[in-house]
Amino acid sequence: VLTPVGSFSVFDFQTDAYPFGRERTGYGVTDLQQTLDKALASHAKLLWRSTDTAAPAAMVEFPGGYIAEIHQVKG
Repeated sequence: VLTPVGSFSVFDFQTDAYPFGRERTGYGVTDLQQTLDKALASHAKLLWRSTDTAAPAAMVEFPGGYIAEIHQVKG
């Protein structure tokens, strides 16, 4: 979706593909492993991690129940 202030992606899942659909936001990071290490050290819970090395991604639940998708982007 393109807006006057930027763009964002919208996905529609027709299946109950846990944990997808529960996340509120997604973040692109240049070093997924470093980000996950910091999140897990802060007591976040790893819900899912991609096995696709071409598109590294993970789903994390932070303390308090906030869930986010984190994916690695080229930096």
